[in-house]
Amino acid sequence: MLEVWLLGKFEVRLDGVPVHLPSRSEQSLLAYLLLNAGTAYRREKLAGLFWPESDESNARGYLRIALWRIRKAFKDLSPHSPDFFVTDKLTIAFNCELECWSDVAVLKNGDGQSIQGLVEATSVYQGELLPGFYDEWVVLERESLRAAFERKIYTLVERLLSERRWQEAIEQTERWISLGDTPEPAYRGLMIAHAGLGEASAAITAYQRCVEALKKDLDIQPSTETRALYEKIRSGQEIYPALRSRHIRGFELHEKIGEGSFGVVYRALQPSVGREVAVKFILPQYANEPEFIRRFETEAQVVARLEHPRIVPLYDYWREPDGAYLVMRLLNGGSLEAVLDKGPMEIIAATDLVDQIASALALAHQHGVIHRDIKPANILFDESGNAYLSDFGIANVLGGNRHQTQAGTLFGTPVYMSPEQIRDQPVTPQSDIYSLGIILFQLLTGEAPFLDEALPALIEKHLHQLLPSVRHRRPDLLDEVDQVIQRATAKDPAGRFPDALSLAAAFRQALSGLQLQDPAEAVPPKEFVAELTNPYKGLRAFQEADAADFFGREAMLERLLARLAEDGPACRFLAVVGSSGSGKSSLVKAGLIPALRRGALPGSKRWFVVEMIPGSHPFEELEISLLRIASNPAVSLIEHLRRDQRGLLRAARLALPSEEGHLLLVIDQFEEIFTLAEDEAEARQFMESLYVAVSEPRSPIHVVISLRADFFDRPLMNKDLSTLLQDRTEVVVPLTVSELESAIRSPAHRVDVEIEPGLVTAMVAEVAEQPGALPLLQFALTELFEQRTSQRMTLEDYNAIGGVEGVLDQRAEDVFSRLSEAGKATARQIFLRLVTLGEGVEDTRRRVLRSELEALSPAPSPLQGKGNQLQGSVESVIDVFGRARLLSFDRDAATRSPTVEIAHEALLREWRRLRGWRDDGRADVRMQRALGNAAAEWIKAS
Repeated sequence: MLEVWLLGKFEVRLDGVPVHLPSRSEQSLLAYLLLNAGTAYRREKLAGLFWPESDESNARGYLRIALWRIRKAFKDLSPHSPDFFVTDKLTIAFNCELECWSDVAVLKNGDGQSIQGLVEATSVYQGELLPGFYDEWVVLERESLRAAFERKIYTLVERLLSERRWQEAIEQTERWISLGDTPEPAYRGLMIAHAGLGEASAAITAYQRCVEALKKDLDIQPSTETRALYEKIRSGQEIYPALRSRHIRGFELHEKIGEGSFGVVYRALQPSVGREVAVKFILPQYANEPEFIRRFETEAQVVARLEHPRIVPLYDYWREPDGAYLVMRLLNGGSLEAVLDKGPMEIIAATDLVDQIASALALAHQHGVIHRDIKPANILFDESGNAYLSDFGIANVLGGNRHQTQAGTLFGTPVYMSPEQIRDQPVTPQSDIYSLGIILFQLLTGEAPFLDEALPALIEKHLHQLLPSVRHRRPDLLDEVDQVIQRATAKDPAGRFPDALSLAAAFRQALSGLQLQDPAEAVPPKEFVAELTNPYKGLRAFQEADAADFFGREAMLERLLARLAEDGPACRFLAVVGSSGSGKSSLVKAGLIPALRRGALPGSKRWFVVEMIPGSHPFEELEISLLRIASNPAVSLIEHLRRDQRGLLRAARLALPSEEGHLLLVIDQFEEIFTLAEDEAEARQFMESLYVAVSEPRSPIHVVISLRADFFDRPLMNKDLSTLLQDRTEVVVPLTVSELESAIRSPAHRVDVEIEPGLVTAMVAEVAEQPGALPLLQFALTELFEQRTSQRMTLEDYNAIGGVEGVLDQRAEDVFSRLSEAGKATARQIFLRLVTLGEGVEDTRRRVLRSELEALSPAPSPLQGKGNQLQGSVESVIDVFGRARLLSFDRDAATRSPTVEIAHEALLREWRRLRGWRDDGRADVRMQRALGNAAAEWIKAS
């Protein structure tokens, strides 16, 4: 067998005997082909890579000689050894089918889940790849392997600390430190392990070693995190056994209020809005799984859209290399699990709870969201006893309970799992109804069925046995109650209730003869009937979570996919260009990305997708975006990004959580490179980095940008980017009449709302062949849907709102007219700060921190009434325009601070009052922007 060591040394053994390869070129060639085993490289490519200073003829000759010497070295030791290379006149490849061991393969492919697997994978790392070699490919691969090692040893130490295996943690952190690069997380792990053993003095010594090493090697001080850990140890405080303390951006964490196998929940304060929240932290070993990374933001985005009085609202979510975070409403009333520990619920309380939970499920199912893990622990109460459903729709992604069986891993809680979940078959809304049926049984009896069974027997009964009759424990109940529970938990999903509300109504009716004095109580209250969700998006672009409502662009989507499937030197780049309001962002986000996630291109189902908007500092935004998929918290990407033109290529390889992963980088509003970027040199390097990233033959990066047509000439001034744009641009053309009809009718049809025939004709006639009209169309449809009085949208209502052309100006004026005089003055100041003035092109919207706008609030005047103060405050003006969908809100990715922006540039064009403000205030806006930039520079320099 062939054995090759490349990490920290170069050594080759064949059947245990050292192989002598004295030439650096032979060693490098063998290492390169082994690292890429199975890949056939053209001879001219290899010749140019290893002998770049020689002409092609000589370089190919050197390649033949080097390959002959490697083969000869193997044959001299073992004449009967197989040929480890597959060659022909054009290509050379390392034969991946032959038995071969390498330390690199162990590091890359070793078990990354168990502690023993992590020990084995990291133990082979004895130092950097091919020390003393400085070929460009070696440097790139070296960084990638170093990142893989740090990612795995970080996870290993984190796991050892979480299991309080202190001595093993000390051994691994000391080894990590010995390998150089001054890993600050390793010193923190060492401090925690010593503190866990009660060795406070040793922990303090570890901190002093960290201070000295950072000063000597990097000339920096320890991070705030490390210093805070030191102070805790010195003062004798309890330490959470993790490398990273639980201080997260934008929130002040207080006491721990819950803990499970996969995460920890903290009570926290969100200072920016002054409210208490619950922050759920998903442990790194689960948040760093590749499949979790792929699905987290997409599914969290869907759940955050679920607005219902009985669903725990998800305020914020994000993921970074050491964990994932969910910020939710804080509920202080405990869980249903705690209530049922005391026995069954009263009949009336049980029916009210089922009504509340069923209405929450009905809305979620309408959105295509399935909970997958309904259980008492996920039903929470507020102080008034109202029930809420939590952990909605993402139980599998966010670390739902896992149970190993002979058939594989079960995700969920077996006591409440449907037969199809146990069989790992596709889940449907009926899967949630099965779980809710189990909850009904438990509400009435105080215990779940099959609760005391061992896991194999429990699974067998869920698959094949009916639930025991509820009347065995509650003889006072009617047969009808038992029938409801049996139907809800039918083994065949088709035999269950069609929806959650039907189950709730049947349950209430079955109990109507028991302690329900008023027959009206057998009908669920109106507030618990699921309201229809508006399928139209107003002025905002469609997002990935809106894919189910995105219609009319099927032909354009097929064109984009066909372009990305092409072969060629720049096939991994595509520019989607269109006028403002043409729907280019929606096409990419709600059309292209979901299609790629479904596997529309070979392998695209397993791509990692990140989105970004350039902003004023594109490399900082790019780093934040890449960190959303990174799993190594020790890596710093900004240094790589800014170093040279290959920065994006290096940073992406370091960030990708799997060695064979591909990255789809979506850059929306690419024109911000020219309108907002403060440093021209940075903007230029950013564009050059994109070119290198998509041009490198072995690059894992695919780039899609969306660009406003009136800025198309700007990137053409960059030599490299212009080369890409000439061949790799798709223009977003206006929708055809039939496509417009589909965009109008299909979303309403999906939620069973009828559109009056003449309405579609009128709307199409108004927007057909009108550039930039799609946001106005969506806004008009949104208003019509909200104002309907039945299951029908009418032409009369359409005319009343002013039609497509007039609806936006009319709506903005209506909101403005209701403000006080102070509020109107405040609105003018707000909107002028949300605009970037164009130089030879149209003005564009600008994202602003909410705190920047709130600083405009004047000091209260003693002569001004309290009501007028409220109407004139920045907060109230922002909120009223936000409720009208004219402003949109997000969070700054770096600080999680709230941001505000105009919902779409269409408002800049259509609201006549805003056009007047801009025309009158251009000089003032430029002065304010210049003063703001000068102040920022002064603060940065001081």
